[in-house]
Amino acid sequence: MRLRSFSLVAAASGLITVQLSAVPPVAVSAEEAREIAAPAESRFIGNEVTTAVGPTWVVQAVNPSPDTTYDMLDWMTLNQRLRASHHLYGANHPLFTVVWPDKIWFIKDSPGSPWDIALYDDEYIYDWITGADLLDPLSPCYTPDPWHDPRSFKKFSWDTNHPIVPRYAVAGFPGTRVLVTDSRYQTYRDCQWCRSQDLGKVFHELWGPYTIDLGGNLGVQQVLKITYFYLCEDWDSTTCHSAEVNWYAQRYGWVRWWYHERQGDEWVPLASTFWDTLVEGPVPDPVFPCF
Repeated sequence: MRLRSFSLVAAASGLITVQLSAVPPVAVSAEEAREIAAPAESRFIGNEVTTAVGPTWVVQAVNPSPDTTYDMLDWMTLNQRLRASHHLYGANHPLFTVVWPDKIWFIKDSPGSPWDIALYDDEYIYDWITGADLLDPLSPCYTPDPWHDPRSFKKFSWDTNHPIVPRYAVAGFPGTRVLVTDSRYQTYRDCQWCRSQDLGKVFHELWGPYTIDLGGNLGVQQVLKITYFYLCEDWDSTTCHSAEVNWYAQRYGWVRWWYHERQGDEWVPLASTFWDTLVEGPVPDPVFPCF
């Protein structure tokens, strides 16, 4: 059994730090899709979020109770009453959610792959496996079509060495930060180990909730934002090369993704996608022949 040590640090800034050593879709009605919480007291923070795809969203920050904690499994996944017969659809591809007793499968196409796979327990939700990259053909880990190749993937080396967020987390402005001190991962090609690498210093920040109009038939929802900073030299975003921003809406789960790279003093958005439509239809079983 592998033992992990951790501590909670309440910084002067208020940030809580956790330190660790295709069938065309048929949309359901807007009335069925929406489950909007009662209006909450909010303050407009004046920032507009513009992405490479989709419209410009105006975001309002909702003042949470200081003792509010969020079950992140509930926020990060499609509601259990929906996910056996519904999925999300958006800019580029569908998003099916399958939840096992210890795993979350975010399946991105109807054959059952590709996917992002997270692990979870009563303490944390962990980044575990994602699809392979499109690499140079001369690379020993080259996969010609990673989107359609479930036998090639990347996996964090010790399974739970990359926590994303506490299972029961405190949000806010700022909220909770998770520092990842062991970011080693392995690339597999045709189910065989190919190489090992690491992502330098890594940390995640949970902020929110915000009120946002997601569009489609999801409409106005409260969302939580997790920003994933990696390839960092220190625990400061100004020292990081890359960042991914993910938004999660309770009942609907993962609804937005942005990828940024730091260029000089600015974060430059380079890729994004969103899922704004709840769709009724069959949900595939996960396809993962290597495990």
